[in-house]
This record gives sequence, structure tokens and C-alpha cells, in this order.
Amino acid sequence: MAALNYYKLAKFFLLIPIITGTISMVELFLPLEKITTVVDYKRISERKRFGTTTHSIDFVTYNDQFTEEIYNAVNEGDTVNLEVLRFSKEVRTLQLKNKPVIMENATNEVYFQIGMALAFIGLGVFFIRKGYYTNTNYRYIVFLCVISFGSLIRILSLNS
Repeated sequence: MAALNYYKLAKFFLLIPIITGTISMVELFLPLEKITTVVDYKRISERKRFGTTTHSIDFVTYNDQFTEEIYNAVNEGDTVNLEVLRFSKEVRTLQLKNKPVIMENATNEVYFQIGMALAFIGLGVFFIRKGYYTNTNYRYIVFLCVISFGSLIRILSLNS
């Protein structure tokens, strides 16, 4: 394959991170989806090496990480109302079915999501605008496309 064909192929595949980043950014501005579900399982994971604790709750259809306050407020088998993002299904708020208190999931995952989306869009546009690629550029493009393709597959699988 000639170098020009690699160049065109790389430019085509750079649409994947741009699309993935755009979907991630757009969903932050869309209205939240309301879901009623049941708490299926709760677990705590501790990483002694980093000294971090993760509180995870699995629902019948989704799972997510929560603050310790929310983790302690719900029990397995509780019916809850969730407000989730449209595409990534990240839980923003949780409300027990019989209680008026709405608990906001303040785990700051939104900052990671924004950072990844901006990185996908920024690097995708940066490489598309380049007039030529070096071998190192091709390696970066492959890495970027593989990571963003994995994110895109995750989004598509959660919404099918």
C-alpha cells in the first residue's frame, strides 16, 4: 500500500474519535433520562496501594459508582428512580421510591468524561489538519482510534 493510501485511511479513521467525543459532549446538554429500577447488588472495592475506596451499586439494568452517602442510604431490593445521561447511562441522581429526597451522585466523573471528550475531539481535529504524518503520528492515531472506538462500542452497546 502506498504512503498516500495510509494517509487517506488514517484521515478516515480519525472520524471515530471526533464522533465519540462529540457524542460525549452533546449528552451533557441533553435532558436526563428517567428510569425506575431495583437495586440488585452493592459492593465496596478498596485499593490499598492507592488508598481509595469505591462504592458500587448494581441495578437490574445498569451499574455505577456512588458516594458513600448514597451507598449507605440504599439497600439491595430497594426500588429507585434514577436520572441518567442519555448515551453513557451515568447516574446523576437517585431517589428512593417512597422518599422525597433526591440524592445527587457527586463522584466528579463528569470531569473525566469532559476531559476524554475534549481529548478525542482535539486530537482528532489536530491530526486531520496535519498535511503529512510521520511513523510516530501513525502510532498516535492508531492508539487514539482504538481507545475512542472502544468508547464508541460501549456507548452503542448501552443503547441497543
